[in-house]
Amino acid sequence: MGHIHAANPAKSRRLGAVLELLVKRGDAGATTREIIEICKVCAVNSIISELRTAGYRIDCRTRLDAAGGRVATYKLVPAQAVVLA
Repeated sequence: MGHIHAANPAKSRRLGAVLELLVKRGDAGATTREIIEICKVCAVNSIISELRTAGYRIDCRTRLDAAGGRVATYKLVPAQAVVLA
């Protein structure tokens, strides 16, 4: 399997913009269209892959819209605290 060449989210405007939006949206997440329009980016799936490679956990849920098209919503999953016994 190939290796993804991921940019650093702290240095990449496109990764940083998407990450910031996902943080702001919280549990509501953001759809592919919202990410494209708000962050002024394309290739959202590639950006999500790069963020995942950088260690961010991002869930994707798909649903059908009224016309039967698929809508993907991305949500940043916060890190869980580890309880040491």
